[in-house]
Amino acid sequence: MPLMKSRLALCCSVLLLHASAVPAAQPRSWVDEIHVGVLAHDVHFAGGVEHGPDLNVELVFKSPVTPSRSRSMPLRSLLTPHPALGVDINTAGDTSQLYVEEVWALSTQIPAPFNAIGLGRKRIFFHLGIGGALNNGKRYSADPDRKSLGSNALFHASLEAGLQLTSHTDISLYFDHSSNAGLSRYNESLNDAGVRIGRRF
Repeated sequence: MPLMKSRLALCCSVLLLHASAVPAAQPRSWVDEIHVGVLAHDVHFAGGVEHGPDLNVELVFKSPVTPSRSRSMPLRSLLTPHPALGVDINTAGDTSQLYVEEVWALSTQIPAPFNAIGLGRKRIFFHLGIGGALNNGKRYSADPDRKSLGSNALFHASLEAGLQLTSHTDISLYFDHSSNAGLSRYNESLNDAGVRIGRRF
């Protein structure tokens, strides 16, 4: 087990470094951002029983909507959802999932009082994602260490808040939630939380 955790930590470190090192000038005609992160799987503060961690990789694509430039920046952001495709790969053999969602983004300049600690000209951002996910978990399980998800197709929602470190790189706190919204007899949700590094093109 210690060897597996060491290899996982090394793998995650390499992926995170690679994500932050992709040249910004490299053309990506259909991808806006890539996110790579490590998440605590089925977090205990939200009633979790499964184990982790998860490796999260997500692609955010360019929005198919181009709103009028005459609209304010917050309104333009809300009117331009971005399709996203991601995966949470569980490293302990518990539930992994593949998700697709629409992501709405909003960013703003850091307030002036924070300039004193070197954050002047930086921006903070918030993302909200809504969509669906496919998983390889248990629809019903008598195992106390596994969730009874009720379905292998679930609703998926995510929240993210982060700091833009450079014009192309950011770091963020990320949380995602998957459940069937009570449409099945069993509905033990999955909730993951962790840190991600993003690269914008």
